[in-house]
Amino acid sequence: MKSYYRVMLGKKSAHAPACFSGGFIGTDFGISTLREQRRIVAKVEQLMALVDTLETQLAAGRATAEKLLSALVAELTGTKNNGQALKPAASARRGRPRKS
Repeated sequence: MKSYYRVMLGKKSAHAPACFSGGFIGTDFGISTLREQRRIVAKVEQLMALVDTLETQLAAGRATAEKLLSALVAELTGTKNNGQALKPAASARRGRPRKS
């Protein structure tokens, strides 16, 4: 990368040269050892598995939230989720109490 900076010091613009223009010819790029590459791949796979787990948990959480919201609306409106009326709770009744 030192040669890149030497080239850039002589230019007035700050953009990086395109790869096909030869700006990187003669520049050494380090390649990780096979052992390090395998470690990186294993870490990426571990992180992807974690992402899959989190996505599953989020989907389950959303489903639970939908069920809770549906139950709350049903409770507040006095209807079941399928449109049938629910029996109002004893504390929610108005008027005279029923005779038993």
